[in-house]
Amino acid sequence: RSREHGSYPTRTARLELCRAHNHSRMKPLENQENDSNDDGTRQSVLDLQQRADELEILIGFLRQKILRLQDLNIQQLHQTAAALAECRRLKSHIESLKHGSHGHQSTS
Repeated sequence: RSREHGSYPTRTARLELCRAHNHSRMKPLENQENDSNDDGTRQSVLDLQQRADELEILIGFLRQKILRLQDLNIQQLHQTAAALAECRRLKSHIESLKHGSHGHQSTS
């Protein structure tokens, strides 16, 4: 299985997300000077919707990241288990060589 090297898309997306976040953070300041209450309310609703969208995107990225990490953990667990099995095999082989009996003795 070819592992995706997901750092570049993630980095780009993170930058875009930061840019969008900073942009939406500046908006309310402009709107506070707006005396029209209705307009301000409409704008803050739009800001909230935009922030919700940004959070959705961020949650999506985090989900992908978590899945990738889980995948790596599972791969590492399998590798560790294989390495342990090999160690056990070598250990029992060494023990059998020590005793000069090729697996006929069952003292393990």
